[in-house]
Amino acid sequence: MYKVVLVGCGGFGTLWYEVIKNQDVVAVVDPKKECRENAKAFFGLRDEQCFLPDGEWENCGADILVDCSPFFHHYDNAARALSKGMHLLTAKPLCSNMKDALKLVQMVNQSEKTAFVAQQKRYYPVFRELRKLLQDGLIGKVETVKVNMNLSGLGWMPGYQWRSKMSEPTLYEAAIHQFDIMRAVFQCEIESVLCHSWNPSWSPFQGNSSLWAILKTNSGITIQYDATFAAKSEEFVAFDSGWTMEGTDGVLTIRSGNIYLNGRLFLELEVSPPLEVLNQEVWNQFVTAIDSKQSNHELSYKKNIGSLFALFACEQSIQQGRWIHVEQLNNA
Repeated sequence: MYKVVLVGCGGFGTLWYEVIKNQDVVAVVDPKKECRENAKAFFGLRDEQCFLPDGEWENCGADILVDCSPFFHHYDNAARALSKGMHLLTAKPLCSNMKDALKLVQMVNQSEKTAFVAQQKRYYPVFRELRKLLQDGLIGKVETVKVNMNLSGLGWMPGYQWRSKMSEPTLYEAAIHQFDIMRAVFQCEIESVLCHSWNPSWSPFQGNSSLWAILKTNSGITIQYDATFAAKSEEFVAFDSGWTMEGTDGVLTIRSGNIYLNGRLFLELEVSPPLEVLNQEVWNQFVTAIDSKQSNHELSYKKNIGSLFALFACEQSIQQGRWIHVEQLNNA
């Protein structure tokens, strides 16, 4: 059993309650009193174990930080936790800029602590099966991939308000997941990107809620990515749908969590589980990595940097209107 501090205990933070309830939760942190009170009641805490973000929560004696705060707080929270010898489990994206991301990786390496980014959507059953099928060569060498996402961005309640003000909400809240899934499924790295974003007049966001991107990987795959949180059509396309993979020997398609081969149902899978179940999978792998002192897990800060840099490359491409090579960011 580990001693855990949960930072950000409202919104998506509540989806970690069941995952960590059998641990020794020693503190919770949130700017909202209602969120602190709810977490206090759930975990059976005392008032002195409930902190505001600027409180000295890092002195609570925890072994693990579970950070579900907005991503622009992740760097400071991780630094505070590492200073007290904690392991880190951080919601995506890891942080808000390249400099801080690289600094965090260096800090974790020096600390020899385990640090994961909780990119749980790579553990949807459909993506696990897809990875196996592609490794087995079912459709030969994959050369072209199309990924579509068409959703409403009003699902964050609470949490919508601060997201509505982001400059690139779809990039930071959706693309970061899908870039991570691409890297996991195709066992590749994204090398270069060309990206354009905009905001339809009907969008509930202030920033750009729609984007198109072309991504090229080091394995020779070209990916066309089309995503929006300002869905206008009635047909919604969620994270476990909207994928088409064209290979030298056939075509695989994902629709509503199932896999189709050359247009016919090939593999019918269980309904995609809720985030709480996926979070449990992340937690299990995280604890196993701590116990075994594994530093190179696919969800580690160091490994996850590839997904994060693809995001930053897209952001830079949007700003500059040109192709961006991810390697240039790493050397910046």
